[in-house]
Amino acid sequence: HVYTKNLEEIKKRFPQSKGPVNLTVFKSDNYLPLYQELPLAQLYVDLWNLNDWQAKDFLKALAEKIF
Repeated sequence: HVYTKNLEEIKKRFPQSKGPVNLTVFKSDNYLPLYQELPLAQLYVDLWNLNDWQAKDFLKALAEKIF
C-alpha cells in the first residue's frame, strides 16, 4: 500500500500487468506531508475501506495497537 499525489509516476514505475493485484495506491491528502510518519488513524481508515484479507488482518493488528 502506498500514498501518492502523483499517480502518473506510480503508473510509470509500476506498470499494470496480468496476475493478482499487489499494489494499492491511496491518494495523499494535503496534510500527510506534514507528518514524519503516517498517522495510524489515517492508515486505519484507509484499510477499513478495503475488502481484501490482508487489510483485515492488518486492521486487526492495528486496532490492537491503537486501542
